[in-house]
Amino acid sequence: MRAALGSAKVMLSANRMHARKALMLATAAAFFPSVAMAQVAAGDPTATAPVATDAQDEPQSGPSSNDIVVTAYKREQLLSTVPQGISVVTGAQLEQRGAKSLADFIALTPGISIKPGGAAGNGSVAIRGIPPLVVAGTVSVYVDDVPISGSGGASRSGLNSPDLDPNDIERVEVLKGPQGTLYGASSLGGVIKYVLKKPSLTKSELNTSEEVNMLDNGQFGTTLRASASTPLTGNLAVRVSGHYRRDAGYIDNVGPLAREAVNNGEAWGVRGALYWRPTDNFSVDLSASIQNSVVNGFASVDLDWETSKPLFGRDKQERYTPESFRVRSEVYAATLKWDTSIGTILSSSGLSNVVPRAMNDLTYNYVGTGSGIEYATPASQQSKLGQKQFSQELRFTSNRFGPVEFQAGAFYQHANSDVALNFIPYLPIGVPDTTSVPLAQNRLEATLDEYAGFINATAYLSETFDVTAGYRHSRIDQHSTSVLAGFFYGLPPGATEETNTASGEDADTYQLGARWRLTRDLMFYVRAASGYRPGGARSLPPGAPADLKPFFVSDSIWSYEAGVKMHLLGGRVTFDADLFRIDWTDIQTLIYVGPFGLTGNGGTARSQGGEVQASFEPVKGLILSGNAAYTDAEFTEDSPEVRKVKGERIPAIPKWTATADVSYAWQLQDNARAYVGGTYAYRGSTYDSIAEPYTVPGYSTVDFRAGLEMERFGVNFYISNLTNERAITATAQGYYSFFNPLVVNVNQPRTYGLRFSQRF
Repeated sequence: MRAALGSAKVMLSANRMHARKALMLATAAAFFPSVAMAQVAAGDPTATAPVATDAQDEPQSGPSSNDIVVTAYKREQLLSTVPQGISVVTGAQLEQRGAKSLADFIALTPGISIKPGGAAGNGSVAIRGIPPLVVAGTVSVYVDDVPISGSGGASRSGLNSPDLDPNDIERVEVLKGPQGTLYGASSLGGVIKYVLKKPSLTKSELNTSEEVNMLDNGQFGTTLRASASTPLTGNLAVRVSGHYRRDAGYIDNVGPLAREAVNNGEAWGVRGALYWRPTDNFSVDLSASIQNSVVNGFASVDLDWETSKPLFGRDKQERYTPESFRVRSEVYAATLKWDTSIGTILSSSGLSNVVPRAMNDLTYNYVGTGSGIEYATPASQQSKLGQKQFSQELRFTSNRFGPVEFQAGAFYQHANSDVALNFIPYLPIGVPDTTSVPLAQNRLEATLDEYAGFINATAYLSETFDVTAGYRHSRIDQHSTSVLAGFFYGLPPGATEETNTASGEDADTYQLGARWRLTRDLMFYVRAASGYRPGGARSLPPGAPADLKPFFVSDSIWSYEAGVKMHLLGGRVTFDADLFRIDWTDIQTLIYVGPFGLTGNGGTARSQGGEVQASFEPVKGLILSGNAAYTDAEFTEDSPEVRKVKGERIPAIPKWTATADVSYAWQLQDNARAYVGGTYAYRGSTYDSIAEPYTVPGYSTVDFRAGLEMERFGVNFYISNLTNERAITATAQGYYSFFNPLVVNVNQPRTYGLRFSQRF
């Protein structure tokens, strides 16, 4: 892996076997709470509603980002007027860069980081230094107004990050800091919101594209996308889209199941949307989408613990059982909107079903432990993390009444979690050993019901100064049934152990902010907000202290930020910057009771830093832009029960990230436009203590893009990872061997892509 792999710092303890056993017991707790044993076009009202703002919020000239309409506060606002940290990436930007997953636009958004899991959609996301330290996520993911990431530990939302293909994405909004008053539970770090394209009542369009890409190793991938939108009548329009993608692989398995490019895969999806506006003030939006993806192996390689050098060569791994990661996601939504003389009433109903399935080779973890798992008798960990949820929100967004406007509503969510974790014996030829009983089976079925009411109000105290306050009260009830089987749990063949648990809690979240628009082009703001993540049920181990409850509670944060947004030279210069501090209490993490690991609460932490985004258009067509973020995230007290010490870095959070981008576009003739650009991205080192203290080295990449756009046709060429930087992106989740190998995830090698597009 060249310098990046060679510079990894590994600190090994003297007692690896003791730590190894403790982590094996905690592995199942990472899946189960039970005990672990052994910019928008104007003029089309269907694209975006008119923004009811004063002159301070009108679009400015200059770089296009100034004119983007966003819905961060669940009402249309210009990006440049939102008084909080927010970044936006458009669908066009994603397509130009050949993006295919969430990780591909992280570099364009300061303050957000991902710990990749070796496959698209597999990994954990953190914003402003608040990662999931157990299985429940800290970032809420929305598709329009529908939440698709679960709340609570049973959802396992911290292990996977829902990915949408860029085919029908209008933009992606990243809201930074807790969003508890508007977006509810599990938005401690922030919200990622996919805003999809809508049917148009005023025009018909058909868009198609074909892409071929080639990795530096000669493997090929392809992508086909198509979308169509048309009015059916004067008040009814429809939009349909679909995509197919085949991803090339670059990791070779040199083990008994030898195969090249094991991490290849494919994905496909379809979406349909219907827009009906029977009257000028009433509309109905209906949509349905289905997306499937499969990766036939993980982008992980095996290193030597002592030297951090590859054991079997660059981009090589040794696996004894097949590995894969599959996700099926379905999202159905219905939005009814009624504009009245005093404001807008909106009903948003959503149903989502997200089912990730993974197969991981367990052999390395258990060889030599007396478990019966050896190289000649391997084993596979097979997991299913199903999450189906229905949500209903009803809210009223007022017009401006003198100096005041407000928003009030109610929210309900019902979620069903169906989680399974099985340890299956395999034969050396790579098929399950049907003559043996499973080593362990753990099935969790859980429900979560959330009821919430919220209100947010803004008072305009003068033409240039306003104050916003918000409050939300939530009630969450959870029930779960866990069934264990297998000798890993100390149970004889055929025996099972069932645990039924229930928990409930109330939570209050708050927001207070102020905005001072000194001039039309200069705004200062401050904001304080709170957030929480629901607790949940757990089973207690034998010999547990009498005061240890059969449930863990919610953790919470308070965030404080101050920022500035300015636009100079008629909008040719933009500059956004902010400073923040976050205090995190009752952190959800693994706690230890003797040799047992289980989900619990413990310790406090603090994350503080700053972010900056800027762009400059020195001459027409030439845009220089960049962003940077500094995040200092650490634990603030000694917590023996969770094995954290004061001053220890929070895992998987880089202190520094930065991106610089140059783009130049020029007109060739009336209907032809050319562009060229490049992006440099840097990600600093991260700390990981899941096994033993390990520092993932920082790295940087360079991307290139160029293209020609005509009225009906376009061609785009890109090179991702131009310098072919080979870097470790994270330690691989689920592999806890303490001798050899150290399993890490790695980035994709240099990739060449050519895309043709047609517009009719």
